[in-house]
Amino acid sequence: MSENPKLFASRIQAELDEELRALPLYVFDEVESTNDLAYQFIAQSSQPILAVLAETQTSGRGRRGRTWTSPKGTGLLLSVALSFTHSDAVHYEEWPLLAAYVAHKVISDLTGVRAQIKWPNDILFAERKTCGILTELSSTRDKRNLIVGFGINVNLKSTDLPPELRTKATSLLEVTGREYDRNQLTAAILTQMHLLRKQVLNGMRFSDLHETWVAQCHTIGKHIRVAQGRDIIEGTAHSIDPLGVLLVVDDQGKLHRIVSGEILESHPFTHLPKEGVLPL
Repeated sequence: MSENPKLFASRIQAELDEELRALPLYVFDEVESTNDLAYQFIAQSSQPILAVLAETQTSGRGRRGRTWTSPKGTGLLLSVALSFTHSDAVHYEEWPLLAAYVAHKVISDLTGVRAQIKWPNDILFAERKTCGILTELSSTRDKRNLIVGFGINVNLKSTDLPPELRTKATSLLEVTGREYDRNQLTAAILTQMHLLRKQVLNGMRFSDLHETWVAQCHTIGKHIRVAQGRDIIEGTAHSIDPLGVLLVVDDQGKLHRIVSGEILESHPFTHLPKEGVLPL
């Protein structure tokens, strides 16, 4: 029997602890963008957290405006909206990395297979992407709203993908050979996101997760090309600092601090500078 039922709010709520069962859940068959709807709903809501899901979306987007491909019913298209007051001490620039920590933990725990994080927030299995995350921030007079969109290839078959993506993407099904209940996966992510929100409000920073995060990072030691704004920087990914900044040493030995960007390609590299000789 298939373990790939449709998404139902009641099934997701049944998997949640009592504290979270009142969380507003909006489940749609088709939308343009779950992130856009999450933004609309949280702007009008007094709740600190809510979630929007869809079986498919017609204008889903990833980082740098790219589209996100997910055939209907095969993936998890989930946007979690988190609301904060203007006085909350929240370092929003860290949330792409924090969300990657959540996705990595949930996916690895669910499958029993060790995934890897590609800086800043893609989840990979064997060099192939299975999860992308898009974070967006907006403000109103009374609060700041953070939207975290997760796109996870769950029960996707490689034949469902365009030929040009089959060597670049994979799914939980392809990795483990079994299908997964997306309702359970949703509940696990919501549980971890709710916990993370509470921890952040209690003062937790990325630096508290730094050692664990770096141990799962695919990027360190790779020769990479990374886009930072309009610039393309090429060099070796030396490390990630406790603030989540990617440190890249280019071929001329110059150090670049990449606060926000996207890795366009990466290759194994064996001449990683040793700790203590990082150029200043």
